[in-house]
Amino acid sequence: MSTLREAVPTDIPGIAAIVGEVWEQDILPDVCEMQIESDAASLWVAVEGDDVVGFISAFLTVGQHARRRWEVDLLAVMPESRGQRLGQK
Repeated sequence: MSTLREAVPTDIPGIAAIVGEVWEQDILPDVCEMQIESDAASLWVAVEGDDVVGFISAFLTVGQHARRRWEVDLLAVMPESRGQRLGQK
């Protein structure tokens, strides 16, 4: 069973592996670190044991009437972990 938690810098290689597998692209580790440290961004991971099997990236925006809201930027799950409703969690 996967658990969800906020990402930490040591999760970046796992996030990079997911991006490589799902989109066949590389990530910029500096961008991940900034998201982890920023109050205007959020990066969460799904982990099974010590393995990152999914992640979600979001950022804070301002909508109508100056209401702050979170917008999901990226969401991805390793192929072998799909079908476990991680995206819904």
